Amino acid sequence: MKKTIFPLGTLVSWFIIIGFSLLAFFVFPAETRTQTGKKYKTLSKVLVVISFLWGVVSYILSGNWSWNFKNMSHFYGWVLFTSALLLAQIIVLLLFFFKKIFKKNI
Repeated sequence: MKKTIFPLGTLVSWFIIIGFSLLAFFVFPAETRTQTGKKYKTLSKVLVVISFLWGVVSYILSGNWSWNFKNMSHFYGWVLFTSALLLAQIIVLLLFFFKKIFKKNI
């Protein structure tokens, strides 16, 4: 029977990704009375769910919890998935800040 090793760095990376998405959701709450606020809240919820699934998707793509990739196409897919997730969260936060600064409905 093969012993499964769960590296600490994997867990830390996963918590950072989740924490970043929760930051947008809880620390910068949107007003749900406006249409833009509802869209922001919905998008934030989707990003939180995807962040929780990020580690599982990473495991599926790499085949192990250490995320050592043997297939380069899976590695590029993982980099694209991770980058898109982080960029989406950054864009959502920037839009929220611009909306607050200029007090406009984006």
